[in-house]
Amino acid sequence: MRRLLVTMVVLGALGRPALAGDLVISGSLEGQDTSWATDTAGYGLFLADYRRGFWSVSFLGKLGYGTVDERVMEYLDVGARFWKQLGRTSLYLRPGLVHQHEIPRESIEAGPFSTIIGVGDGIRHRAGLSAGAGVIVAVIPYRYGSFFAIAHADTAYFFENDKGPSLYWGGGLGIGFTYDLSGPQDGAR
Repeated sequence: MRRLLVTMVVLGALGRPALAGDLVISGSLEGQDTSWATDTAGYGLFLADYRRGFWSVSFLGKLGYGTVDERVMEYLDVGARFWKQLGRTSLYLRPGLVHQHEIPRESIEAGPFSTIIGVGDGIRHRAGLSAGAGVIVAVIPYRYGSFFAIAHADTAYFFENDKGPSLYWGGGLGIGFTYDLSGPQDGAR
């Protein structure tokens, strides 16, 4: 009897229709300032979301360069975005958890492959909290969503302050697209 109940529950769960949302993918370039007096940084940014209504789960990846220590920075962030739709414009707030590798140029030259995967000598591993806000404007609608322009600002606070700047802040501009997983749409999102 127990097996029958478990089987019915599993089949019932599998037989339910999938809950569709949409994918939000964007890329941008951004400038950053840090809490170190003479340090600035630049990043290329990739952001991917699975959005359901007013919230989404998001992954943020950045690759950047900082002027102090001539360091390369690999930035990985998992968070959520909370959305407010206003016609063709979307506003969002994004909290997250971040892990960053700060890699001096000498370490990259000594072991390029190992530094890419985060295990080389001289890599400073840092963890912290992030927050961001932005505006997305749908520019070109298409059958499954829209292409958009994005402007954003963000900040990150790192806990291990002896390994690098404790605070980063800045912003950037980019482009992206949405893809509605439930099927074709009649207009821009």
